[in-house]
Amino acid sequence: RTLGDLARELSLPAGLAEEHLRELVGRRWVSWRLEVPSGARPDRELRAVLERVGDAELRRGALEPLEVLERGRERVEAAGRDAEALCEALAALEEDFTRITDTASQRAKGSRTAPNRSLVYSDTRRSATARLSPAVLDELTPLSLCLTAVGWLTSRYAESMRAHIRQSFDQVRGDRPTTDLASLWFACLPAPHAASMPEADRIGAELRERWARIIDAPEGARRVQLSSADIADRVHEEFDGPRDGWSLSRYVSPDVLIMAKDAAAVERGDFELVLGELHIAMNTVAASLFVNQHPAVEELIAETDRDFPGPRLMPMLPKELPLKWSARSRPALDRPE
Repeated sequence: RTLGDLARELSLPAGLAEEHLRELVGRRWVSWRLEVPSGARPDRELRAVLERVGDAELRRGALEPLEVLERGRERVEAAGRDAEALCEALAALEEDFTRITDTASQRAKGSRTAPNRSLVYSDTRRSATARLSPAVLDELTPLSLCLTAVGWLTSRYAESMRAHIRQSFDQVRGDRPTTDLASLWFACLPAPHAASMPEADRIGAELRERWARIIDAPEGARRVQLSSADIADRVHEEFDGPRDGWSLSRYVSPDVLIMAKDAAAVERGDFELVLGELHIAMNTVAASLFVNQHPAVEELIAETDRDFPGPRLMPMLPKELPLKWSARSRPALDRPE
């Protein structure tokens, strides 16, 4: 809301409303600055804000540089596959951006740099359909053993974190009957707790020890082949116990690779599956590049509603921390709840 909106709501003169607002800003109770939400189209968000400027001349002056950049982006899009026209359009856009913002048009590549480092990028959906043979699904049965281990891992981590957070809560509360969330949050930084990384390392090491007992590889062996049916009982013995993680820990996103000569070999069953990564407590489909390009986003939202029927608390991720978040990688399955 604008200062004028606030003044009208409170039935205050604009000068007095501004005085009160500046006092709140001074106490750091509110933020009074232009914040453009991180998303796939920040230009639209910025335009929506600038078009609300009441003074026509000020509004026109604020929109003019944005329109220069919008026209530059449209010129890049219009260049299509014409390499020469595309290079010229990109160069012109970068030159205009640097002149208008006095900021470099590209971020240097580095270990903490977001994936998209330039002003614009081409994002498309490939016009192809991948079909998996039932034979591939049949060979995925060992994943259930991995999920059993993940349930143990997330439950042990949650148990450890709850104990640390409870200790912090008791310290912050002292003799009072309760305390506020902000005080507890600061006591637990870096979230979820200062002990979170050492505890994750400790529990991860225990996970590896348990898997080593299950696999029982001979000394110096480079390859061990086991049947998931043969080791299922041992997996359940090692990873049995109560399951009490947190809401997101129900999500497990495996990256499975297929090793085969060609599609026909897969149809014959002549292939192997390799588990590349197992993303725990993360729904990789929720990344903004998948959500933005999904042909039916409402289906993703509906599935999220089924997973989380009530409201849930989600962090607002700062643009500058961690630096690898970007318009394409940020969690994007957020709802009004």
